[in-house]
Amino acid sequence: MENELSSPYDNRNVKIILLLFFLTSISGSILWFSSTWLIYGLGGSNADLGWVLGVSSFLGSLFTVVTSIAADRLRKDVIAMGGYAVAFTGMVLLSYSNSLSEVMIGNILYSMGTSSLFPIVTALFADSLKTADRNRVFGTNFLLSQISSASGNLIGYFVFLDMDTTNIENLNVGLIQLTIQIATAIAGLGLIVVMFIRDGNTISQDDEGSIASQFTISDDNDMDGPSLDQSFIRRAIRKVINPEDFAPGAIKILLLTLLSSYTIGLGAGITIPYLNRFFFDIYKINLADLSLVFAGMTIFTGLWGKFNAHYADRFGNIELIVFNQLISVTLLVILAGEPIIFFALMVLFVRNAAMNGTMPLVTKIQMDQTPRKYRSQLNAANGISWAVFFSLGQVIGGIVVEYGFSIPVLGIVVEPGFTFPILTTAALYFISTIFYWRVKKVNAKKIIML
Repeated sequence: MENELSSPYDNRNVKIILLLFFLTSISGSILWFSSTWLIYGLGGSNADLGWVLGVSSFLGSLFTVVTSIAADRLRKDVIAMGGYAVAFTGMVLLSYSNSLSEVMIGNILYSMGTSSLFPIVTALFADSLKTADRNRVFGTNFLLSQISSASGNLIGYFVFLDMDTTNIENLNVGLIQLTIQIATAIAGLGLIVVMFIRDGNTISQDDEGSIASQFTISDDNDMDGPSLDQSFIRRAIRKVINPEDFAPGAIKILLLTLLSSYTIGLGAGITIPYLNRFFFDIYKINLADLSLVFAGMTIFTGLWGKFNAHYADRFGNIELIVFNQLISVTLLVILAGEPIIFFALMVLFVRNAAMNGTMPLVTKIQMDQTPRKYRSQLNAANGISWAVFFSLGQVIGGIVVEYGFSIPVLGIVVEPGFTFPILTTAALYFISTIFYWRVKKVNAKKIIML
């Protein structure tokens, strides 16, 4: 039946998942912004923020490993519903939290739920699309998600409009909790929507047309270089997957993209959670205006991502990813110098768009190279960049922003503040760019479908 569909958007899973991502982006953007300020409002510091977000992200990563393996072996749709229910429970707890310990527990549940939900739903999304349609549909999803995230930030603007934010230690906790309750109500709609996703609504592997689905095992199907048994890494891979299930060169491509994601996750954790505070402290922008700024930024990022997805087939996925990441690195270095506010906001908009606007392209590369039975696990492994490495970065960033650090033996002294974390993030992003450029060096015939 599915191969008779005239448009990828006719597939029921595609329509439902687009709606689900739209709703979760609204609720998630409100929660991300509000829970950060809730920690400050309850007397927490930058270091406390790092620990709360870091610990919850790390525990979420442990949960997602189990659920992703179960999803690829059992029912993706059932596991996804369970994950959403756990995330929703965490949001309910967060909306009524009055202590840092309650915020910690709520964040842990939310992280566990979302960490298990999104890898599975993304796998189902890919399973429901032909490879030729993925750039276009992933780009549409990214644009819709960014628009909905902007809607969430606009809600924050109107809620925070009359709040006195001249004193970071005297925020209106009740008003912040109200925004989280709004996010929870919107997430409740998503809880209904996720129940309509079905494993049975995916298209056939023959219709999919990706490298992974077209690959047929042959005698010369092995990874480049020495035998798998001659390398520790290769032996470790065999413990998790069967390399013969993958097209030649696919595992190398996936490893490079994962290394890039982990590096980006660490770099992002060091700086991104503290950008709100950066503009609050350095440029004296209050919470309402910050909500408005981030709303505009997310819409701009969505348009940028849709543009990337539209031209990816013409210029190449890898080329656009590398180009965008180099832009982001350059702008981070500029932002570290604390330029005048107008220029700083321009840098913020373009940097965020360049770094995040390649997500549709990255997802297509990974899904095209991964056989169906491993996609939830691959998405989970990719998500670890935000669960483990991002959490580690959050802890590091919070400590450096709050206290700085010193290494007397080397004569290194870093003062508290944002400059060092931002420059460190730029350096890590540059390293991740090198990993993606290495993908280009993989034999061209093995990545012709990219």
